[in-house]
Amino acid sequence: MLRKQDAITDWSNGDMSLMQMQAVLRIIYAYEKVIGVDITGECSATLDYLSEVKDASVNNRANEELMQMILSES
Repeated sequence: MLRKQDAITDWSNGDMSLMQMQAVLRIIYAYEKVIGVDITGECSATLDYLSEVKDASVNNRANEELMQMILSES
C-alpha cells in the first residue's frame, strides 16, 4: 500500500504516501472502533546487510510516525 519511499517490504509496494495513509486512518478512527493494526512489513532478509539496515530505517521511521498518530487518536 505504501510507496517505496515510505516502506520497504517483501511484497510489491503501492503508491500511497505516508501522509495520505495517515489521513485515511484518521477518517477510519473518526467513524470506527479500531481494535488492532498491522503497520508495515519487514524488508527482505535476502538483501545484503547494508541494504537491510537502510531499508529498516525507512520502515522504522514510518512505523514511528504511524504509531504516534494512532496513539494520539486513541
